[in-house]
Amino acid sequence: MKFLVGNHDCWIKDFFSEELGMEVHMTPFEANIQGRRVYLHHGDGLAKNDLGYRLIKPLLRNRLAIWLYRWLHPDIGVPLARGSSRTSRSYTAQKDYGEEEGLRRFARERIQEGMDIVVMGHRHQPSFVPINGGVYVNLGDWVSFNTYAIMEAGTIRLATWGATRD
Repeated sequence: MKFLVGNHDCWIKDFFSEELGMEVHMTPFEANIQGRRVYLHHGDGLAKNDLGYRLIKPLLRNRLAIWLYRWLHPDIGVPLARGSSRTSRSYTAQKDYGEEEGLRRFARERIQEGMDIVVMGHRHQPSFVPINGGVYVNLGDWVSFNTYAIMEAGTIRLATWGATRD
């Protein structure tokens, strides 16, 4: 099993690899799955108009910042993280970050380079977009939409947890 870190997942240290036996990827990667070339990228930092995130990403991934955060008591650290995440989502929910010019453009470029499928998630909006013989899939947001992807016989589709076909 493979796990691609998202915005805050770089903080997991070795739990997934040691306890769950997963291969953890800190950066985007390519995989051959069921005979298809699949490119997996969280999608963060690709949206053209998402300057705020691109500025804060180095802080979120900074080893010193992570180390300092770990020193906070959970009674302080967890509400701080939840509050900043909630504030960020409220602020960004109605903004247009230029997904067509960011994530989809990036997916189109990977497909032109020979990828069959490009999977991302950062925008929290499930989408399935055929592009020049390939497919761009945004997994959406598990918490809000309960969406995930299923790949069978080299064909990928979006699914919703609890729907009748799942």
